[in-house]
Amino acid sequence: MLAVTDLGHGFQDGTGFRWLFENLSFNFHPGKSTNLWGPSGSGKTTLLNILAGLQQPLRGRATFTAGQQYELHDATEKQLLKYRRHHVGFIYQFFNLIPTLTVLENVELPLELTAQTARRPDALTMLHEFNL
Repeated sequence: MLAVTDLGHGFQDGTGFRWLFENLSFNFHPGKSTNLWGPSGSGKTTLLNILAGLQQPLRGRATFTAGQQYELHDATEKQLLKYRRHHVGFIYQFFNLIPTLTVLENVELPLELTAQTARRPDALTMLHEFNL
């Protein structure tokens, strides 16, 4: 589960400070889908970067629990690397495949980077699940 409590982030805007979001609290539960939408500049990408452990919030807590607990808001870079490597899948709006690899090899690559041994069967299962 991913729990967010009183999360806030913003930036300096001219002579003042602008909050993108503040006092944001919610839980993501395993097996459930959640949509995130809003106008350009409303903080969607910033929130996703915080949840992926790529950026730190200015206030609040983000905690991921799956066997081990990760306090994303104050984790070390080593802890965040482990969290991202084993628990985060991030697909950017403009995806980038490695053009010299096949689709199967592109799917296998993250599995190889995490030293998983059953790469080919797992990659084929993932491709099949998405009808690719």
